[in-house]
Amino acid sequence: MIRKLFLLMFLSMGLSAFAQKKEVNPNIDAEWRFIRSQQMELLSGSFYSYEFPAEKGYDYIFNLDHKQQGLYAVISVYDLQERLVQQTTQPVSNESADLNFDVEVSGTYKVIVGLTDPNGKKGDKLPGQFSLIRRIKI
Repeated sequence: MIRKLFLLMFLSMGLSAFAQKKEVNPNIDAEWRFIRSQQMELLSGSFYSYEFPAEKGYDYIFNLDHKQQGLYAVISVYDLQERLVQQTTQPVSNESADLNFDVEVSGTYKVIVGLTDPNGKKGDKLPGQFSLIRRIKI
């Protein structure tokens, strides 16, 4: 019995170590945690979609860091009925785009991210980083 208890404690400590913490604003007490973060090779003019589970009572931030001037970064969130929930299009002078997303109903959502050239040019391969972080709503 004691072995099982120690094993459970050890496993729970190990699992909690996988969550990364990110300090977004040091003036806010709640900690942000990475849900997903990945390097991407984006094609200008192409869009990528991901489904993710979201829980009521949490705030989420999507970030697309592309380090490429002259492009618009687009981030859109849809519910599973394909209704637009939140969207942002960042101007060409930014090399990073953020979208705050407040979850009113727990469920699966879809985020669509991409870069567009205001001149209509397509197909350039661009390195980027996509991240999704969340915190308990305060």
